[in-house]
Amino acid sequence: MENRAIVIGGSIAGLLTAQVLRRWFGEVLIIDRDQLSGPATHRKGTPQSRHAHGLLARGLKVIEELVPGYSAELIARGAVSADLLGDVLWYNDGHLVRRGPSDLDGLMASRPLIESTLRDLVTGQPEVKVLDGVAVTGLVAEGDRLTGVRTEDGEYAAGLVVDASGRSNRGEAWLAELGYAAAPEDVVKAGLMYSTRQYRHDPEAQDFTGVISGHYPANPVGCGVGANENNTWLVTLVGFTDDPPPALPGAFEDYAARLDGPELHRMVSKAEPLGDPVRFRIGPSVRRRYENCDRLPEGFIATGDSLCCFNPAYGQGMTIAALTAQCSASASKRARTT
Repeated sequence: MENRAIVIGGSIAGLLTAQVLRRWFGEVLIIDRDQLSGPATHRKGTPQSRHAHGLLARGLKVIEELVPGYSAELIARGAVSADLLGDVLWYNDGHLVRRGPSDLDGLMASRPLIESTLRDLVTGQPEVKVLDGVAVTGLVAEGDRLTGVRTEDGEYAAGLVVDASGRSNRGEAWLAELGYAAAPEDVVKAGLMYSTRQYRHDPEAQDFTGVISGHYPANPVGCGVGANENNTWLVTLVGFTDDPPPALPGAFEDYAARLDGPELHRMVSKAEPLGDPVRFRIGPSVRRRYENCDRLPEGFIATGDSLCCFNPAYGQGMTIAALTAQCSASASKRARTT
């Protein structure tokens, strides 16, 4: 089915890619092993979902260009708008960056809200279909061209297949089944761990809506904190595997005292906790160099974490997904007009 594109994975990268491909294909089918319908919730396919998220100014700008009205809808559902220099405390190498007004507008919200809002807007368009609760098990090809995917429910034909299945993707294994060599990889093992706890947010109690403190050799403890929907704080502490942030109440707050600035420790010592801390071990950062492969099948694209998964401590993932989709839009336009 040449006029259908299949996107494996319905996360941020997959949704934005589907939004681009709907311009050039009569149908874009998103296939995800998780249940995507229903209320915004944490899901197995996004294990980092319970930890702090925020859309950087560039990522938000690009998503708005690709999906007009996204920002307004996200704010309407409770996301917190912030001037990333005026409203957020930034500590770099132990120094507090001077605050001041800027045009760097960002949005802070939980991952389920960020993703579900985008999903509702993208899948609300007639060209985009969703097949959820179904796992892709392999790729289907004729010669050196992909013709679709194999799933638990059978085969689905397509003129283009996009692997947007995330860090745990099996794209290389599927290609190996068809006789293609694995792509060279660049791997960085940072050995980081997160611990996150949610608190009640009193907007009158602080004059900031976020705290970012980078870890560095002299103080290998950091944080990413943002005001979220429903008057909540989402506080993520970052440490290394040999000195991880605790997942126990009390010890979590004590660990925050090791940050460079006093503001976060002061806040978590007084705010009402809304649950126990949750810990997450961050896997290696991997860039798959498909561009260096001797041969690949026609009709295959990797994007998002399937192509390059970043150290999430830098908060780049969703912005890079947006920029990649933007590049895909340009490439798709050239390919369809030549």
